[in-house]
Amino acid sequence: MRLLLDTSVLVCFYKKEFGWQLALDKIAAASEVLLSAISIAEFGRLCMLDSKSVEAAYEALESAMKLITAVIPVDKTTSITILEITSKATSRVPLVDAVIAATAMQHGAVLLHRDAHFRSIPQSMLQQEELPAPNSIKAPSSIQAKEGT
Repeated sequence: MRLLLDTSVLVCFYKKEFGWQLALDKIAAASEVLLSAISIAEFGRLCMLDSKSVEAAYEALESAMKLITAVIPVDKTTSITILEITSKATSRVPLVDAVIAATAMQHGAVLLHRDAHFRSIPQSMLQQEELPAPNSIKAPSSIQAKEGT
């Protein structure tokens, strides 16, 4: 299976957030692991904002790139596919996410993400797998009962 990683998956690895091991399993099982070129800029910017250091952002990018088989550039076909996505999505899809989704569609890849924006893109257009988000973790009912008392 060909897999394209959303920037949210790279952030998950970088911060070792809930779901990073599941993502690693999916990456290990993939025949190819792709990344949209725009994710490099988005991830680098997020790392720089998080660490307040350009050097730390470069290190995080270098580490993330070890997971990737190929970086896919944004081209005219990608741009046209973005129009198709945004016209058929059931709610607004931010431009960066539309670029990433279009890249996955264009290259016949399954999009691995944990970003709710992608849910509005019809499954008939985009093959996707959503990782659980950190805030989707719920404590067992016994813990919830103790916290409520």
